[in-house]
Amino acid sequence: MPYTISAELKKEPALQFKKSPQKRQFFLYTILTFGILFRLFHFVHNRSLWLDEIYLSLSLISADFQQLTAPLLEYQQKAPIGFLWMVKCSVLIFGDGEKALRLIPLLCGIAALICLIPIARYWLKPAGQLAAISMMAFAPPLIYHSVEVKQYSMELLVTVLCLWLYIRFYKDRKLKSRLLWGAAGALILWFSYSSVFILTGIGMAVCLSLIMKNDWKSFLQLCVPFSMWFTSFAIHYILITSNQVDQQWLLYWFRHYQSFMPLPLWSPDTITWLIRHLYTMLDYPLGLLWNFNTADSAPLRVIMKMSILPIALSLIGIYAFFKTDKRALALLTLPLILTLAASALERYPFFERLLVFLAPLIILLIAKGCDQTIKALPALRRRQLIIPALLMTGGFAASAAQVISPDTFGRYKKSYKKEALLHIDKNYQEGDLVYVYWNMNYGYRYYKRAYNIQYNAIEGSDKKFASVSPSDYIKQLRPELHQLEGKKRVWVVYNRKIWNDIGEIENRPDWYNKSHPGEFLYRELSHRAHEIESLKLDEVNVHLFDFSSAP
Repeated sequence: MPYTISAELKKEPALQFKKSPQKRQFFLYTILTFGILFRLFHFVHNRSLWLDEIYLSLSLISADFQQLTAPLLEYQQKAPIGFLWMVKCSVLIFGDGEKALRLIPLLCGIAALICLIPIARYWLKPAGQLAAISMMAFAPPLIYHSVEVKQYSMELLVTVLCLWLYIRFYKDRKLKSRLLWGAAGALILWFSYSSVFILTGIGMAVCLSLIMKNDWKSFLQLCVPFSMWFTSFAIHYILITSNQVDQQWLLYWFRHYQSFMPLPLWSPDTITWLIRHLYTMLDYPLGLLWNFNTADSAPLRVIMKMSILPIALSLIGIYAFFKTDKRALALLTLPLILTLAASALERYPFFERLLVFLAPLIILLIAKGCDQTIKALPALRRRQLIIPALLMTGGFAASAAQVISPDTFGRYKKSYKKEALLHIDKNYQEGDLVYVYWNMNYGYRYYKRAYNIQYNAIEGSDKKFASVSPSDYIKQLRPELHQLEGKKRVWVVYNRKIWNDIGEIENRPDWYNKSHPGEFLYRELSHRAHEIESLKLDEVNVHLFDFSSAP
């Protein structure tokens, strides 16, 4: 008989509730629809790639499948091989444009949202289900990563799939089911770096549960899928992970942003670090904070951001799982604990986008707290939508605002490289010269190929480390700038917010970081040529100069 989730899940105590009324189903599918539409809007809007996307995209459009297996791609990029190959297939089918590159992350983001529904139904009651789906649907960071040319949307989907595989196969004692569970987990490890935390957490939770029950027969049976996971991890480690050299500049960068948990655990610094970083997760990746308040007082801002509600509900959810399903509690919390342990050892940074994969676990804890609160407070039983509505308000308001004003989408990752380079292409005349400052070279290389830009630009060199001062810097650039002399129309484009190239230590050299990148160049060119027009797009400046009458 074909397997159906609903038939199996009815055996679980958490699902012994009356059939949901039509209104609840309407709310659930309305939330799901809006979540998908938000993602589709930004996919169709097709914003410019930001710097990290461009670094990875250059490899995806130029490297073949074998080259993508390298431990480190061009521009010191790395991503799971399964993700890289899937995006490469999309590029081969649909071309080099942004939409082809973003198609796989989009599908992963939508699939993660849809696949969360049976998981929510397994552990949660109707109000908790609405809360869980709405948090996942409307979180601005999760929407953003669904249309970003990076692996984080796939990491999110993998977490959801791991949970679904658990509820599907854990109680099925057939050998075929054990082998399927093992094969699925073994394959997943090639699509997601963070899956090792999820699968290890699931394995530890299940094994501890069986050991405490003295159920050695089931323990031995589950050694089949778990050993398959371990074997796959070992092969992946030997072939790929062990060949990935630690990037010292990246370690410096994450240390600078305090992304590694300090030791010892009992020190005040560690406690402060934990409180700050766990609180920050409410905003990124969960998107639960109400960031539209303007209170002057810091304590008042914390209260008005509605952070107290998800914090309280997560603690209540932990308590509820502890009382009713300790195995589920361990399964949902151990990946977070393992991630913190890896952070303390400086093996995995505890930093915004790298924590996207943990979002479904925390969402389920908060949603469980929602159910438990409604159960404990009779006044809420007839108003079960109040808590889900409060939880979704911050994310929905922010996501709706980003649809109305797409320029706010992605926060600091919003880029205008495409608009700047295509502006030049649109207004380019025969005989024009284009000079691309060093920090726009990568954007130019991608858009030159993806959009068949008509001009062949002079790619500027990065001379800051060969210079000791602004004047020396201009002196180093003069051989390049000599090519501009006598030209009637010279386009110059530079980024005002990228001080350092990939692989460089931030804020060095000191003299260069005291002003915006390109400022020294612009000042020099303004003295030597007449400026015809300019276009300023947040972080990118475009200037058209006339050097024909230069002194």
